[in-house]
Amino acid sequence: MPRVFSPLPLADVSQEQLLKYFDEKAPALSKCQMCEHEEFYVSSDTHYLVTVSRQVPDIEGYSKPCFTVTCKNCGNMMFVSAVMVENFIKESANDKQ
Repeated sequence: MPRVFSPLPLADVSQEQLLKYFDEKAPALSKCQMCEHEEFYVSSDTHYLVTVSRQVPDIEGYSKPCFTVTCKNCGNMMFVSAVMVENFIKESANDKQ
């Protein structure tokens, strides 16, 4: 069973960069998977993350820093890997050069 801890500080990721990631990587994300509502909440404080963690046999301290996307109607939450978002931002910056 996953456990959720919060907050975890991370490198600078602006809300604009996070929203660009969603626009490019998840263009079909238009409705909640549970209630089909069309509005989501993405934290404006992207400097802090939640950590999704679980006990894995023979692996100590397995966890993933994540950004959360929350449905404004039912509260359903999606977790997005902060590492993937940071890699996307770095790749985008390299592409501009």
